[in-house]
Amino acid sequence: MSWALEEWKEGLPTRALQKIQELEGQLDKLKKEKQQRQFQLDSLEAALQKQKQKVPLKLWICSCSLIIITEVLVFKTVHSFLD
Repeated sequence: MSWALEEWKEGLPTRALQKIQELEGQLDKLKKEKQQRQFQLDSLEAALQKQKQKVPLKLWICSCSLIIITEVLVFKTVHSFLD
């Protein structure tokens, strides 16, 4: 921290300065944890969006497959009657 930010601590008892230092350490640790969790959240959100994009494609492929299977069955049925 800059000297100006530390100036308010001048004249405080040793015990108070120790507690301030302890709290500042905890704050730094929590900031790092927050940053890591935000990164994890962002990564999970990106993965979710990717999966959401895949679902419509899979549904389309399944629909096309069902249509083809149906057409093949109809074709076979019609030809079996004609034979």
